[in-house]
Amino acid sequence: GNPHIGKDGSPHRRQAEKELPATEAKYRSIFENAMEGIFRTSPDGIFLEANPAMAGIFGYDSPRELIESVNNLGKQHYITEENRDFFLKTLARKGKVVEFEEQLKDNHGNTIYTSLNAHAVFDENGQMTYIEGILSDITERRQALDELSRLNKDLEQMVEQRTQDLLQRTQELEKANIK
Repeated sequence: GNPHIGKDGSPHRRQAEKELPATEAKYRSIFENAMEGIFRTSPDGIFLEANPAMAGIFGYDSPRELIESVNNLGKQHYITEENRDFFLKTLARKGKVVEFEEQLKDNHGNTIYTSLNAHAVFDENGQMTYIEGILSDITERRQALDELSRLNKDLEQMVEQRTQDLLQRTQELEKANIK
């Protein structure tokens, strides 16, 4: 038979088994060092797995502390449980969410703005078994946009005021020239 095709014990399988630890280490490194929060949760809001960035976004010192501290994500970290329900209904309907923006709370009660990409994993009966995803903390970006919006409003008011002042001054000058 062909040496490249075989049952267990084939050269390809042996090579793949040799490469597996290196591949696992590579992906473990990405998981551990990512700037975004990477997670797996149960539908009822229990963290099954989380990376250090995920713990940090929520104000925990480690993934272990996050996993041990959170037993109901909706109650503990959503502004309202209705928002969590909406997220779960959207996931159940579409199977995934892309750039799903949500205000959450960290473990100190501070509001954090997040953007979430996630997908649901279903069992053979169509029941959601867990959710996997990547969460980005967009608080600074959101605050910068809010500040920019505020500055634009201030500028528009200044321009409007200046326009009114110029119109008034022009009218005063015209009256003075008439006399």
